[in-house]
Amino acid sequence: MEKLIPFIILILGSLFFWIRRKNNIIYNQVMSGKPHSNRLLDFQPEYKNIIDKGHKAYLISFKHNLDIEIDDEHLCDGRLVLDISPIALALFKWKEDHILVYAKFSGNEQYLKLPYIDIYALVAQETGEGIIFQD
Repeated sequence: MEKLIPFIILILGSLFFWIRRKNNIIYNQVMSGKPHSNRLLDFQPEYKNIIDKGHKAYLISFKHNLDIEIDDEHLCDGRLVLDISPIALALFKWKEDHILVYAKFSGNEQYLKLPYIDIYALVAQETGEGIIFQD
């Protein structure tokens, strides 16, 4: 058992390093580049504020222009609520007219194309604080 302790510590340290590195990559993907929409100019500062406080960032989007089928159980008042915290995503990209994320959804990893026009709000799960994007 004593021989396993250094090995376990090494594994846990590597796992912690990998998770932290992945979180930094996703955070940098969100913070780099710019949204091509004046509606979302406050997205990055609000995202930074939420993550810096140690909260989970949730994006709320209208359903009607999404390219995937969504079960009603994943909707709240007809809106998709998606965890976009660094730990939850595998990819985040600003595109010309949408955000592209690669995340687990309904247990399956898939790309979600979220048109800027459909993004309703960005909020912290823990406090409900955030921003509503208006036309």
